Amino acid sequence: MNARILLIQSDLVGRRRLETGLRAQGFAVSSVTLAMEAFETCRRVNPDAIVIGPDTPDMSGLSFLAALRRMEDCRDVAALLSVPSGCANSALKAFELGADDCVAETMDVRELGARLDAAMRRRKARASLIGAPIRC
Repeated sequence: MNARILLIQSDLVGRRRLETGLRAQGFAVSSVTLAMEAFETCRRVNPDAIVIGPDTPDMSGLSFLAALRRMEDCRDVAALLSVPSGCANSALKAFELGADDCVAETMDVRELGARLDAAMRRRKARASLIGAPIRC
């Protein structure tokens, strides 16, 4: 089964580039332009990971991430926030809010795919540890 990715990106050209590249790597991609659409889509699609653009017309990427982590039904999904190159403050804030990774807006889509795979592996491993009995 292909990993389900939700892409939140307001830039149409950038969104199409990412959709095409991620689908070529075998991901099942759903994409939206607005953060409010993303909340509904997250509940409906139940994605394995979300790639959050830096800003949408209705909400910043950081605000979306904070709200996502408060949602009971979507808080455990792997989340990668796209930040402008050289914007360390946004990346630091994203990690504080629970991002699994931060990626540059101009990142190669193959690297994004690899980072998505890694984030999903970490989430899966963490979930299996939480459910596993503790051994001394």
